Amino acid sequence: MGELATALRYHQSELEIAEELELLNLQARACGNLGMVHESLGNFDEAVRYQEQHLSVASQTNDKQGKTLAFSSLGKQYLFLVKSDFLPSCISSSPLLMYTVAHREHYSRFD
Repeated sequence: MGELATALRYHQSELEIAEELELLNLQARACGNLGMVHESLGNFDEAVRYQEQHLSVASQTNDKQGKTLAFSSLGKQYLFLVKSDFLPSCISSSPLLMYTVAHREHYSRFD
């Protein structure tokens, strides 16, 4: 558990600095990382809170990969919390976003 506490401190510092510098992409990443650490600690409510923040920031910047990761993580967290009413929208949104991102990257090679 000591390593997880250390990871939590580092990712919290990452978030604070990203917020101070107003770097939204780094804020999203830090929130996702904090969510993963809280998941590992079994703090599923905190994990959801950070993944929802990750999704919000990724949506602000139209980061489809970030949104996909956040939806995937939220789906997993709600599965742990047995909140099945939200799970179908997370699962159905993530593959669509992944297809969109993969499609864009594939065709951008021909520009």
